[in-house]
Amino acid sequence: MSGYFWRIWAVLLVLSIVWLGWCMRTSQPAEAQAGAPDEIRAKRFVVVDDEGRTRIEISAPVDMPAIRLYNANGTNRASFYTLPTLIGGAAGITLCDAKTGVAAELIAFPGGTPELRLCDADEMNRASISVSADGSPRLHLSDSSGNPRTWIGLVPDGSPYLALADSNEKVRALIRLQKDGSPGLYMADSVGNDRVGVVVDSDGSPALRLYDSTGMPRAVLGVLDDGAPGLDLYDAQGEIRAVLGVLDDGVPGLNLYDAQGEIRAVLGVLDDGRPGLGLWDAQGRVLFSAP
Repeated sequence: MSGYFWRIWAVLLVLSIVWLGWCMRTSQPAEAQAGAPDEIRAKRFVVVDDEGRTRIEISAPVDMPAIRLYNANGTNRASFYTLPTLIGGAAGITLCDAKTGVAAELIAFPGGTPELRLCDADEMNRASISVSADGSPRLHLSDSSGNPRTWIGLVPDGSPYLALADSNEKVRALIRLQKDGSPGLYMADSVGNDRVGVVVDSDGSPALRLYDSTGMPRAVLGVLDDGAPGLDLYDAQGEIRAVLGVLDDGVPGLNLYDAQGEIRAVLGVLDDGRPGLGLWDAQGRVLFSAP
């Protein structure tokens, strides 16, 4: 009997030791059970493939912490980075081709203004899509020197526009729709002043406007909503000085104005074919009238 009980006691002792060890293990956190530390600190991590080639690099220099991915030839093909001190906290993702460098870049600027850039073989930004801080989207296309030449976008009220620029980035042609849907085409000189404008007003009336070098309108050719055509001429101060037109009943006329915009002479042809002439002084008194 004593040998039997000793065997039972030995089995119970072994089971007790196993149970105690299991309790001690399960009472520790899962991280400690897996042998993982709570925190790892390093300035740079490098992950290599089976042949020892660098494929992933994580680094944190002061101005640009980054994660970089490499192909089997050691070429950087993708990067994720932040710029906390250079431009106030921008974050970006770059995608590179296998030979020339950056091919595409997605940047989130401070204030929530994202931009996608597409580059040529020289890493020059050639096309960009962005959204400004007021929510207005824009697409711009650049030449081989990186100069923006074409913009397509929406202004804050939702009106679309297309702008074409020269090599000095001066907008030379602009097509846009007003908020009411009225279209307009504007052409500018080399310093950016409008010189020609073609518009269709909200009532459907078309007009051609010519501007001087200061941007002042000097001549307007248009057709009113009733179909009557007219030509308006202005002086350098923007005062109307002459109006040539044909009324809706077919009667032509020429009106001449002084520097204060007061009518001083009228020349016309009546509906019965007779010519007419009227002259006025500065106070509006008739000086001459015929017939």
